[in-house]
Amino acid sequence: MNLDAPLVRALRNAAEAGAPASQLVIMIGRHLDALDTNFRLCAIAYMREAFFLSLPEASTVGALEVFPDGHSSAADINDEMRPILNSTRSKWASHSE
Repeated sequence: MNLDAPLVRALRNAAEAGAPASQLVIMIGRHLDALDTNFRLCAIAYMREAFFLSLPEASTVGALEVFPDGHSSAADINDEMRPILNSTRSKWASHSE
């Protein structure tokens, strides 16, 4: 899968400005096509690439209620992802230009 470098930068910039994980997923959906059957996989791939996350860490966003069988609210995902994104901030913040 080829990821769009400008979107990766936009995600990092948004996170740097304080955007929560749920908003980042919505950004991905708007850039791609949220109706795409692979949207969940794309969101996970973009989160991994943008924020240097492991697959289990990035997969957390896959439970977001914006997905057809998602069961977690935006607030729950944001609370779970905040420390994960903060733990890799030193890696991605330097790449956010």
